[in-house]
Amino acid sequence: HDAILLPKVFETGYGKAPNINRQSKAGKEAYAEAILSLEAKILFKEDDWETIINIRDAVLSHETISSIMKQGLPEVTFFAIDPITRILLKCRTDFVILEDPFILDFKTTPDPRILKFRKKVAELNYDRAGAFYLDVVSGATGKKFTNFVLIPIGKKSPHDINLFPLGEKSIEVGRALCRREIGKYQNLLNDINGSHNFQNFKKRYHNIFFEVLEIPSYATKLESR
Repeated sequence: HDAILLPKVFETGYGKAPNINRQSKAGKEAYAEAILSLEAKILFKEDDWETIINIRDAVLSHETISSIMKQGLPEVTFFAIDPITRILLKCRTDFVILEDPFILDFKTTPDPRILKFRKKVAELNYDRAGAFYLDVVSGATGKKFTNFVLIPIGKKSPHDINLFPLGEKSIEVGRALCRREIGKYQNLLNDINGSHNFQNFKKRYHNIFFEVLEIPSYATKLESR
């Protein structure tokens, strides 16, 4: 994400580990010295580094994505109060455009084609995340956000890319899943409140023009999730 959305952070915080044979004592010493000379805090093996760079270049050279990313903001944190439970909610969007408004969410995946990826959306609860992001950002900004655009990127070369707005039915299912999870959290807080002094506890711990994606029909049944 940083390679695509926060290039300055990526440039200073990440790097490629030196390709030095560490089987000998001299090799280990040379490797340690090379590591110390690097300013990057997080280092990747050469193959992983090349994959990251290739994915970044594929995304930034995508005409539609590069055009969209000229308009919005990367990596923004939003807070909102849940209107039902009054619990404070938080999310961090990959990319948001406040004027339109819509949210982009980047995902690497084995197969970015819609028939394969829609199953991953259900399996990994991306529909739930989409609904949550839309509701939190709407609450935080006072604008009605309804467009959550998933951008699946193939993990393997040539790193194919698609853009799929999450469909209304999938958002409805995701929202129901969110309500269930928020309800569980509220019950937990109620349990804490019932057995401890909760006040002390609180003081201490502070539609665009792409193919619309809907999750598979089996995944719309909440009891199966």
